[in-house]
Formats: sequence, structure tokens, C-alpha cells
Amino acid sequence: MRALDKVLAAIGEGNYNAAGDGYSCRCPAHDDNSPSLTITPKPGKVLLHCHAGCTFEQIVSALGLQKSDTFDVENVVISPPKKQKKRHAICDDAIAAVRWSVQQDGKEVIGVIPYPYVDESSRPFGCSVRFNFSDGSKTFRQVHVDGDAWLSGAGDELWPLYLLNEIPDDGDIFVHEGEKAADAGMRCGLPSIASKGGSKAATQTDWSSIAGRDVVILPDNDEVGEKFVAKVTTLLHALDPPATVKVVRLKARPPEGGDLADILEQYKEPETVKGAVEGTAARESVVPVASPKNSIAVAKPSDPSGPRLLVRMFDEIEERETNWLWKNRIIIGGLTIVTGPVGNTKST
Repeated sequence: MRALDKVLAAIGEGNYNAAGDGYSCRCPAHDDNSPSLTITPKPGKVLLHCHAGCTFEQIVSALGLQKSDTFDVENVVISPPKKQKKRHAICDDAIAAVRWSVQQDGKEVIGVIPYPYVDESSRPFGCSVRFNFSDGSKTFRQVHVDGDAWLSGAGDELWPLYLLNEIPDDGDIFVHEGEKAADAGMRCGLPSIASKGGSKAATQTDWSSIAGRDVVILPDNDEVGEKFVAKVTTLLHALDPPATVKVVRLKARPPEGGDLADILEQYKEPETVKGAVEGTAARESVVPVASPKNSIAVAKPSDPSGPRLLVRMFDEIEERETNWLWKNRIIIGGLTIVTGPVGNTKST
């Protein structure tokens, strides 16, 4: 049914007159003594305008209509329902579903290494999963807890620190870019943690649990590692109270991203590696706190019920699974912009 027919039927036959390109009548939204409402048909819709100042919402309500009634039925766009992620009973089932997804690019998965994350109460929070491929490459995906189920993806909440529940209440804390290096640090007797996503997602982690602590950052041996140092230092200095920060760049790190795990694999002497790290840390100076104008504003997630500002740098944006309505063209649950010359059938 055309929108114009609906509007005229609501006004009532004999209560409107032809006027210009449309019709006019007394406005039903106020005590109107003369026709002040104009009804103007347009392609796919009808416009209602009260020259006495009544709003569109007031006019539609007075007519007993809905806003959608001012559009032709064939022109009403019904958004597809947002695809719901499958809920899994256990973490292993969620990981199996993610494994199937990463194999769709044709790569063969030869190794799956899950890194479990827990919250401050030692309850399961999520799992960062490393997939090793037969061509020597790797990728990471996350699964997380949602109520009584496990879902694929990282979710929208800040993640806790990896190995958070195994850190003593005092002494130095050693921060690594990845979970593998943090595990290696633990084997060496160094209280170690890591953030989900490493250098690409430092601001997606809740660092508040180590506020005021003495922290030593052990970056990977590459440019990305140095960016990690800068980001994490800024985040730690923004805590209340700020953490004290030192940076240890061990010379034994292999080039092109070498870390503590590589050093331990090479020397195979945990006590020796621990001594080298602690000795170097003792000689390093504390990184000074940057001036406020150079710092990043970071929300404190201590009150989950209140509003929070999540700061994410451009290079921290992680790849997520995309649900397509039309493959590689129209996304479900996202924004698709269609551009083209005027009158070039974009709306058909």
C-alpha cells in the first residue's frame, strides 16, 4: 500500500483538498481553524508539514499512524537479523570452531597452543589460541566466556593479564609481548605476565591490577617490540598509583623479533637466564614518567558498571571474523556505504 493512500485514509475522505503538488488539510495535532498541514508525495514516501509548527512525530501520532507508514511498503528496508555467534559448552569446542575458521584460507594447521586467561578471582575469562601452519607462519585467535558459554572472538571487555593469578604480591613483575615468552619467564623463576594480542592490543588489557608495582619490560628484538615498550610504559604510568618501569633489552635476543623464549631455547639454563635478566634490570634506570601532555588517557576498569573510555591505537585493531550478507560487499551487523553518481539507481 502506498504511503500517500495510508495518510489520506487516516485524514478521512472529504477532509483534505488538492493543493499544488499534493494536498492540504487542517492539522490534527493542534486546534486548526484553517488548513495548515500540507501532504506532499515524493518517490517512495510522503512528506507532512504543519505550517503552524507541529512536529512530524506529533502529526503522525495524531493521525494514529507510525513513522514507517509514511514510506511505501516496497521501499522499507528491513535490516537482516544480526547473526548470533554459536555458544559452546566448553573452551575446547570453541577452539575447534575457530580452528575450522582459520583453515578456510587453505592453510594446514599443524599445531594448536591455547593460553588460558583467568580474572582476579581465578575464574576462566578467555583463551588466546596460537595456530601454527605447515608453511611456518602462525596466527592468533581468541575465545571468551559469555555467561555460561564460550564464544569465538575476544569480546568487548578488557582482558586480564596473562598469568595474573600466579604473580606474587611483591617484587618485580616481568612483562613480555607474548604468552610464550611469559611462560619461558616463569620457567626461569621470573614472575612474568603478558597482554592478550601483544604489541597490537596493549590498550585492550586491564593493567590496573599492577598499579604501583615495580615492572620490568622485556621487549622483542624488533621495531614492534620498541612500540610495545612505549605503549605499555604509557599505560603503566597512567595507573593510580603509577607503576615504576624499567626496560631490559638482552643482547642475547636473536634478531628479527627474538625474545626470552628464544634465549631459553638457545642456552637451556633457566638459572643463567634469570641471573642475566635480574642483573641487567638492577643496572637499568627507572623510566621517567612522561608529562601529562604526552600521555594517553586510559580509563580505569575498576568500576564495570560505569562508563569507560577504551583507547585503541590504529595498529592495534585486530582482524575479526566477518559475517557477509553479500560476500565481500555487504556486511551483516556493520555499515556498508554505497556510492555513485546521482540518479544511478543506488536506491533501487
